[in-house]
Parts: sequence; structure tokens; C-alpha cells
Amino acid sequence: MADHGRTPDQKTPGIGLLTVLLGAVAAGPILLYGLSATSDSIIAELGISEARFGLLATTCFGAAAVGSATLGRLADRHSDLSLMAFIFVLSALALLLVAVPDGFWMLLIAAGLSGVGIEAGRSLVMARAWRSAITRSNASATAGARNGSTSDRS
Repeated sequence: MADHGRTPDQKTPGIGLLTVLLGAVAAGPILLYGLSATSDSIIAELGISEARFGLLATTCFGAAAVGSATLGRLADRHSDLSLMAFIFVLSALALLLVAVPDGFWMLLIAAGLSGVGIEAGRSLVMARAWRSAITRSNASATAGARNGSTSDRS
């Protein structure tokens, strides 16, 4: 079996990390999926048009786009644990705001927070993948240098 550039002291990421990363990526979109699934009820209860309901998705993904640059830098500078905590707290706050019976504007704010959570999850996964790729590259270069130096001696 191939070692994929790992040194013997590097552990393969376990199922626990995969599960937490999956949760981090899924935490943001949960709000938008829930709103979409219950759209008929929300439109009728709030007395809004379908176009106005569509503004929730627009706000969600607009907030994700605006937060992309900032959150990408944060993902590079902070630990995975602190970023996951940020994502889950932000997503929980968005879900709590949906529960507040304050009308369309509260849903709009919650959708914006959910969009930031979506982007934070994506940034976390990308930062984790980038760090993993750099580690593999460095391990490969180190192994290559060791193999090259032992072949020079013989």
C-alpha cells in the first residue's frame, strides 16, 4: 500500500476528524436547507412574496462571498479547534435567531450569519487540506533528500 508521502511518525487522520470537519461544513447550510424545506409555510405565515423569500438565500450566499477573504486569512492564522468552535457557535446563533418570532428581518440576519458559517466551514476545510499538502510535500522532500544523500555516499 502506498504511503502517500507520509513519514512513519505521521498519523493518518482518523474518522473522528473527518466527522468533525463534515459537521463544520454542514453546520452553515442547515439553516438555509431548513428554510427552503418549509418555504410554503414561512411565506404564508409571514405574508411575504416568493421573491422576498429568495432574498434569504441571496443574503446567505452574499454573506459567504463577502466573508471569504477575511475568513480565509483567519483559517490560516488560527487553530482548527478554534475555527470549528467559531463555526458551530455562529451556526447555533443563526438557528436561535430563526426561533425568535420577530419576522422576516430576523430571518434575514440569521441567513447572513448562516452564510458566514458556510464560508467559515469551507475555509477551515481548505486550510486543513493546504496544511496537509504542505506537510506531505515537506515530508517527501525530506525523504528525497535523505535518499539522495545516502546514494551519494555509496
